[in-house]
Amino acid sequence: MNGNSNMVTWQGLRTNTAATRFYLYMTAIPGQLQTIFQFIASGGAGYSELAWFSIDLTGKVAVTDATATTLWLSPAAISLNTWYRFEIFASVGATQNTGTIQAAYYTLDNGSAIASFNTSTADLGINPIGWARFGKIGPTSYATPFYIDDIGVVQNAAGFIGSYAAAPSPPATYSGIIPHLGWGRSL
Repeated sequence: MNGNSNMVTWQGLRTNTAATRFYLYMTAIPGQLQTIFQFIASGGAGYSELAWFSIDLTGKVAVTDATATTLWLSPAAISLNTWYRFEIFASVGATQNTGTIQAAYYTLDNGSAIASFNTSTADLGINPIGWARFGKIGPTSYATPFYIDDIGVVQNAAGFIGSYAAAPSPPATYSGIIPHLGWGRSL
């Protein structure tokens, strides 16, 4: 995903609990905080981000809640040119600061997480999860391409989705404009 606001959005979830799984491949550490995934609230005035994964300037994975507070930062940076599986589960609480976020990342389909996070005191607001959004969000140009593959989203989830049956292949190199979305291709 390369350029401004390149993203894929899954709308119409309308659930208090949801999970996503996707595979990520980065070719360079971003020059600024780079959002990779967000759960977005439905209802209320407009929309608001509830829980999301980002990669920071040092290559560490960050998990953030609806107040834009970084709840967790991975102990080590991800390796470049390596596929990782990311999992996140979110559950909106009955009141603010009672939401649950569980997050982990793995080397491909390995059963043991490289690092994980779990809290039941996240501020996810009180509106249901409406959207799942993958990719680069915002008007700033990003020069760091990354690849997302094998996206999965589950409404009314009880926890992580788990690995995909077939792990993704390393991405091919592309240049210029890609006219359509495809698995493992840069946007």
